[in-house]
Amino acid sequence: MLKERVYTKHYDEEFGLLTTGNFATVTSTDAILIDWPQIERDGFDTSVKFNTVLNAVAVRTYETLAEIAELTGHKDDADTFAELAEDIKDAMIDTLYDADKGAFADGLNADGTPSTHFSQHATAYALAFGIYDSQAMADAMAATIEKQGEIRMSVYGSFFLLKGLYDSGNGDVANKLMLNEDDSEGVRTWAYMLYTLGATITAEGWNSKIKTNMTMSHPWGAAPAYAIMSGIFGIKPTKAGYEAFDVRFQTEGLTKAELTVPTIKGSITASFEDGDVYKASVIVPANTKATVYLPATEGATLTVNGEAA
Repeated sequence: MLKERVYTKHYDEEFGLLTTGNFATVTSTDAILIDWPQIERDGFDTSVKFNTVLNAVAVRTYETLAEIAELTGHKDDADTFAELAEDIKDAMIDTLYDADKGAFADGLNADGTPSTHFSQHATAYALAFGIYDSQAMADAMAATIEKQGEIRMSVYGSFFLLKGLYDSGNGDVANKLMLNEDDSEGVRTWAYMLYTLGATITAEGWNSKIKTNMTMSHPWGAAPAYAIMSGIFGIKPTKAGYEAFDVRFQTEGLTKAELTVPTIKGSITASFEDGDVYKASVIVPANTKATVYLPATEGATLTVNGEAA
């Protein structure tokens, strides 16, 4: 069963967090996949007993297990997993988050003191898995990432970086990072892959300077393929099979774009054009319902199909 295949045996009730378990002594190829390869970990402090990345992933894992248990009629398991997720989340915020920095430390030491190192990964994974207690906290975390001014994670890790920014409503920061046009040697940008490397599919690493033995065909580097649909256009199902879905535009820094997403219910087509008037269009398949969110400024007016709404 699923509940027998998770990391719960390493839950420490005193601290309310999961330990690194059997992986604590692994130093070369750390089995807790903070990122890969090691050079892409932004100096992550792997000496900690309670790893921030691991615990952030665990929160979402237990939340998902709670949903599965609820749907399958295992109410006691659902309650247990939901409570565990909430306890770990609360403990992370209480012990690992530095409000002055707007960032999460890499983890907690055995004596209960937080690591003094704050990698981009710790904050990015926390943001990706909803480890914040308010929009203000999420915005502070996004602001910290924006100040860093660059992606400090691999093409694998960047998926979680973008996901957290878009999911928390900080698409403007995500767009800046994803659309960075710097294509010089050694940078972590998709512009380098496209323009300098001449790639027609994403590579395993950002460039050969960072990973000398990278392959030239690695779909795990294709975070923008997901981010364009679910981030910039914010198209996400809210009911099974896209019976209902959201379209949440986060298009800051872009002028116009159009996207078609195939679903079992039919194709969803969405487009926008940002000029003197912000225009957006969504074609909704039959027998589905869409909830559309538009960027707006104070005092803005809305028209739908040419009529004031």
